[in-house]
Amino acid sequence: MLDERGFDESVRGAVRSALVDGTNPSVVVVELGNDGPSWSGSLGSPEALVVIDRLQGLLRAGDELARMRDDQIAWLLPESGLEEAVEAVSGARRAISDTGTTLTAGVCDFATAGDAPSLYALADQALVEAKRQGRGTTASYTLGIPEILPSDAGYGARPQPGLSQPTAERARTGRASVTAIGGATTLVGIIGWPVERSLSPRMHNAAFAALGLDWAYVPLPVPPERLMEAVRGLAALGFAGANVTTPHKLAVASLCETDAPSVNTLVVRNGRIEGSSTDAAILEGLPHVNPVVVGDGGAAQAFLEAMPRARRFARRATWPPDASGADLVVNATSVRDEVVVDLGPGQTLVDLPYPETATARAAREGGARVVTGLDVLVAQGAVSFELWTGRPAPVDVMRAALGLPV
Repeated sequence: MLDERGFDESVRGAVRSALVDGTNPSVVVVELGNDGPSWSGSLGSPEALVVIDRLQGLLRAGDELARMRDDQIAWLLPESGLEEAVEAVSGARRAISDTGTTLTAGVCDFATAGDAPSLYALADQALVEAKRQGRGTTASYTLGIPEILPSDAGYGARPQPGLSQPTAERARTGRASVTAIGGATTLVGIIGWPVERSLSPRMHNAAFAALGLDWAYVPLPVPPERLMEAVRGLAALGFAGANVTTPHKLAVASLCETDAPSVNTLVVRNGRIEGSSTDAAILEGLPHVNPVVVGDGGAAQAFLEAMPRARRFARRATWPPDASGADLVVNATSVRDEVVVDLGPGQTLVDLPYPETATARAAREGGARVVTGLDVLVAQGAVSFELWTGRPAPVDVMRAALGLPV
């Protein structure tokens, strides 16, 4: 099995081939479950090793399996579109039907994702929705939202009542809808380095389409040494504004009109570039009498500005974090695979990264409430949307675009 780095390279190779050959690669993210006494929740469990062996026996030429998390496997099908990938999941379930292990799956294809990084990220989001429905479920990411499919049926199967399903045209052609950009389209975007994994374009373009606005949100990859040129160029290029993400939130504050030490939203008005931070919008409605902020980047600074009495922990200052007595803890680090702070009942974790981190999973298992990075993204994105357009943000549409319940 590949590791995560090797899998990412295989996905990039499949997408490069797709652009030349017209194929439509898919990614399946699988989570295993078993109620047996020896099940440890790890891919090293005896039950999991049996399943992995069966899955490897199903691979066709070019298919790849990778170990992504303790109990999750990613499966690349480089020449299989969405329908074939869903059928492959059904075949995998039949192959392990005698093992007592369940297989929950999220699926996405290149026609929907549009780029290599999004293939895994959106399949992972589909898996999150599948898990909400229960073990042994399959969800596919199509038309901007994860959609539940029957567990052991192909793509043309009867939709489950009450759940959004792909349109007949999408199922027939395998093509996703694309925002049309014309000469009068108003542009906004996201400035960062890198920005390939950002879900903000998907979220905002769904919101613009829902309100019938001729706007488009585009990725703007900008290395640190060219940040000044990029910010000044927004006005020259006629942009209405932009979001700012890692690693530029602190540096951009000196390049725009703002009193904020950290900026994630730029608005262009009459040639002037105004900056503000919407990062901490998620705090509305969350009690925070004794808050803690973990991290030292731009997002951490924004939360500290919103909660000036918060205790702060960072590797370059006080470490490790101590959340004792805290009612709300903000994880503003980029650490995904290790638990950076322990939480328990009566505490709330605001976990900024997405997909979900080891810290969030441990907090939930410990009895804490978890507010995910996607919830944070919607909250800050809604405020940015309103600053740019002057219109109330269609929050339900934005949540659906990210696979969140509405």
